[in-house]
Amino acid sequence: MSDLQCPVRVFLVAREGHRFGPLGDTLRPQRLARIYGGPEASARHTAARLSDDLGVPAVVLAGLAGPPGPADQVTADRESTDAQPALRRLMDGLADEHRGEAVLIVGDERVLAALAPRRAGIGAPAAGADPLPPDVVIAVEGDADGWRLVRPWPITA
Repeated sequence: MSDLQCPVRVFLVAREGHRFGPLGDTLRPQRLARIYGGPEASARHTAARLSDDLGVPAVVLAGLAGPPGPADQVTADRESTDAQPALRRLMDGLADEHRGEAVLIVGDERVLAALAPRRAGIGAPAAGADPLPPDVVIAVEGDADGWRLVRPWPITA
């Protein structure tokens, strides 16, 4: 990631289980520049619905594809974007493209868990657990100093 004067703010949302009205209401004040969705049908659907609701363009990113297999096969050492070089490059690319802007990533819960800093309280799941609950939005900021948690917050009803 190049040196940024203004950090990018990236919102992470699980691909399934949303009440779209409350999710849109939560994200609307953030004035998103773009919505990025994973290639899975559920991620594309969520991104498209939010795109329509918020009037923000949506783009599918193949790099957000979830790993094959059940959630309990995710390794316990995925603590941050540093643990996944390809995901780190993807995030750094978004930071370079969206300096000073806010974007949304809708994707596989396991991929998003790898993108969120460990201190967000999200990490590799226990067997069958959902690492990124569908009723929470995680915000991270990135700049030349790296990635950090802004805050997780519940989606307002």
